[in-house]
Amino acid sequence: MRVGTDVYVVLGLETHDEKRLLDSTGFDIWTGAGFWSIGLSRFGMPMLLMGQEFGEPYGLGFRRPDFLRSRFEGRAQFHPRGADLVAFYSTLIRARRDPANAALLSASNYFLRAKDSNQADSRIFADLKFGAGASPVIVLNNLWFPDVAQTYYIPPEAANPAGISDDVLYNLVDALSNKVVSSGIGRDLKWSLPVVLNNSTRVQWLRIEKA
Repeated sequence: MRVGTDVYVVLGLETHDEKRLLDSTGFDIWTGAGFWSIGLSRFGMPMLLMGQEFGEPYGLGFRRPDFLRSRFEGRAQFHPRGADLVAFYSTLIRARRDPANAALLSASNYFLRAKDSNQADSRIFADLKFGAGASPVIVLNNLWFPDVAQTYYIPPEAANPAGISDDVLYNLVDALSNKVVSSGIGRDLKWSLPVVLNNSTRVQWLRIEKA
């Protein structure tokens, strides 16, 4: 997508040319939203296909009249928690647009590795976003259903450009609720970053703010 002289990659999971995210994939509405939020944390132009915000599983017709079946009670596609899903998408979008989380819109990032193995954990999408003159944000996604736990570390090649200093006290702030999750000095944060995501937590964005 071109905006003025700038060009952005469109970040979406659904198009009218493909099956819907919830059509025969085995995903529930929350897993689909979690996957979409990964794109929302990237540099680019996020896109929702009409009805995705309600958990619509039905492919909309092309070149013929049609309607969103998931909107109406009594339809097979109606999901009783569709309104909750809309609220979840809204929370994600507001957090991305919050100037405090401007690092999410930056093209600068570092994919985090587990402290013990120095490898990526395939159960968790873990990324450090930084730049745009804002506080860095740790992007975490529980990719599947089980409870997951891991301890990460932030090496100098990521901590230095992100501006994380050894002797500074930081708060880890949940960017979706703006509540402080934990606090610690930069040295400890870089050496050991414990992450716990239960099976109902698809997304966690942690903003690293000076206390």
